[in-house]
Amino acid sequence: MEKHNLYFRVLESFDSKNCPFCYFVESAIEKYFNDILYEGVNDFGFIKKFRETRGFCNFHSYKLLSYKNAISIASLYIYLFKDILSDFENLNKRKNNFKKNNCQACNFIDYTEKMYISTFVNFINEKEVEEKFLKSNGFCVPHFINILESLGKKVPEWFIDFQYKKFENIFFDLKRYLDSKNVSLKEKVPKLTYEEELIYQKALKILSGYQGKK
Repeated sequence: MEKHNLYFRVLESFDSKNCPFCYFVESAIEKYFNDILYEGVNDFGFIKKFRETRGFCNFHSYKLLSYKNAISIASLYIYLFKDILSDFENLNKRKNNFKKNNCQACNFIDYTEKMYISTFVNFINEKEVEEKFLKSNGFCVPHFINILESLGKKVPEWFIDFQYKKFENIFFDLKRYLDSKNVSLKEKVPKLTYEEELIYQKALKILSGYQGKK
């Protein structure tokens, strides 16, 4: 099977300090929004679709604000409000065009995730993939489940063992964190590093995936 650019991008994702899958998707999302704000406002194809879908979903609409690109946002939303005002003409005709359709950003994420899954699953038996993945921090729970579903009955034992160990480590780290807050343990209270104190954040991210994942 030919190893195209996406294969090497998946390998690169294994170097992330977090879930490689989350890193891959989040990187793609950042590029997607940057492209929209710096090029999309002049892309009539994108604007046409943006108007048809009534903008983004709630989560991705607010994500636009995080980029603080006021002019680009205003340039996009003036089209939406122009359409909303136009839709008032249809109110007496019992037609309601105010409802949003599928969010383009959500569709882009779905497509990106499917590409990652397809590439990982197709090359999971490559020695290079196994060796590099075993040095990673492993997948979050949602993406681990996605991969399992795609692999079906062809799940390598090394993959299951590796992920189990990663989740087991989270469990024991959480237990140790709670013990460190238990004054009844007295001198047996474990001393934690700054990173170990943040295990609750890591646990949440591992269980939930990247922020905004459905």
